[in-house]
Amino acid sequence: GIDTVALLHQFPRSLRAQVVSFMHRHTLRSSALLMALSPECAKALLMCMTSAVCLEKEVLLGQGELCEYLYMLQKGQLHVRDGPAAEWDENLALEEFGAGKEVRTAMAAGINRVSVIAGKMGMEGTRR
Repeated sequence: GIDTVALLHQFPRSLRAQVVSFMHRHTLRSSALLMALSPECAKALLMCMTSAVCLEKEVLLGQGELCEYLYMLQKGQLHVRDGPAAEWDENLALEEFGAGKEVRTAMAAGINRVSVIAGKMGMEGTRR
């Protein structure tokens, strides 16, 4: 795919912010996380993220793996559970995830084709 972060860094910051706002306008209006931030902070966060597609049953994050990215679901559905991918059960409800126990790792897999935007945690690329 296209590395939107690298592509956008070719443009002046103000133009990048406008392009990112347009590309992710639905996410800006529907994400509780982004709505809690100032518009400038939300745009800065989105400018550090890149789009990705997760196919049906493709594991986005395996149990026990260190999560290095912040993922924001844009379209589709993810199945999240506290067991390995080999035990994936389509009938497990999302609300049951971690019910009554401390879950520190999880498996996330696409139920259908999923579009996400992902940004590396730590955001070291924002210091320019």
